[in-house]
Amino acid sequence: MSGDIATLLEQLEAARVRHAQDKAAGAIDALGAVIHYLREQGATEGHTLPLMWLAYDYTDKTPGNVKPLFDAGREAIAAAAIDALMQTGLTEKAASVDVSKAMGGAKTDNQLRDWRGNVREGKTRAEAREQYHRAKLAMNQLREGDFAAVPVGSWRKGVLAMVAESYGIKKA
Repeated sequence: MSGDIATLLEQLEAARVRHAQDKAAGAIDALGAVIHYLREQGATEGHTLPLMWLAYDYTDKTPGNVKPLFDAGREAIAAAAIDALMQTGLTEKAASVDVSKAMGGAKTDNQLRDWRGNVREGKTRAEAREQYHRAKLAMNQLREGDFAAVPVGSWRKGVLAMVAESYGIKKA
């Protein structure tokens, strides 16, 4: 078995075990494992968006969720995008305005800055913090890897496009 398949199977087994204790969390973990595997195999964010919608539909109906995991995850990606844009020299205000626009105005720039502070300070659900750290790591790897030679302006557009796609928006 290749390492990628082995990792997927391990994550799916962990999701199965978690599902026994928390059905919603186990289902989300399983979808997350498949999404991650597909992305590692070259699928774009747009290709995996239907699976994200499925996760949203599932969590949206879960009793007791103050904020569905899907929404918290998308907002965590937005917070990571602010961090990434700030690394290119933008101020927090300018980065949050750009990310808010990419989200189609789903959150104001002030709401995003508040959310970013909460996720960074550990005041959000563990799943949202985990998504934030994964998104931040992915954005950093893109900047340092294949896209290191890409002009900063183009890379910024790519980060904003990823945020827009997570909100089902075709163009940032």
